[in-house]
Amino acid sequence: MYSPDTTGPWPVLLYVHGGGFVIGDLETHDKVCRTLCNHAGMLVVAVDYRLAPEHPFPAATDDTEAALRWVLANAATWGGDAGRIAVAGDSAGAQLALVAARRVRSANVRALGLIYPVAQHPDESSASYRENGEGKFLTTGVVRWFMASYLGGRAEAVYHPDYALLGSAGLESLPATWVATMGHDPLRDEGHALAEELASAEVAMTHRHYPEAIHACIHFTAVSPIGLQVMTELAQWLREQV
Repeated sequence: MYSPDTTGPWPVLLYVHGGGFVIGDLETHDKVCRTLCNHAGMLVVAVDYRLAPEHPFPAATDDTEAALRWVLANAATWGGDAGRIAVAGDSAGAQLALVAARRVRSANVRALGLIYPVAQHPDESSASYRENGEGKFLTTGVVRWFMASYLGGRAEAVYHPDYALLGSAGLESLPATWVATMGHDPLRDEGHALAEELASAEVAMTHRHYPEAIHACIHFTAVSPIGLQVMTELAQWLREQV
């Protein structure tokens, strides 16, 4: 947990780290959570969900849902305001954040922040995979390995609505949503498509596209200002929502 240097009660952000459902943890995203806490003025709760391949789908989804329900029930204990909750994540964590918010369907969850979300299986053809699948940090081969590890050989899971977000039901139940996509990211097109589906479902949608950025840019703030820009713009949007 990360608390602001102000007097509470604070709005609460449940943050779900990325890493293809296989890697990543509380340490890899410590700086991300600190940055969002500082700029958004929110109590940030980071989720240490179970990872594949030891814990395949839907373990991570179940853990994220459980964490969100726990925050809703216990936020006041830690100086948070249970009536002002947001959920956010990056990459696989963004996918988990959306599914958890959709499963819980609480009016107290007021905002959803999705940074370069996973929305479909990498075998689904897209121009962004063809353009950016090699040499730009995240590769097609790595994504396929992540997803094979996460789905555990369950072919039917590829189309499960708790995995494949595009074309799935229940998007209209989501709170105001902010989606960030990166120009040099294999996941760019599925992020664009998800933003369009959310808008079509009449979700209050904000889509920010960063054409010069790569996947995982929020971790490379020492060499590029774009990652920090992504996080500060998300933080400002969260302030306005909660």
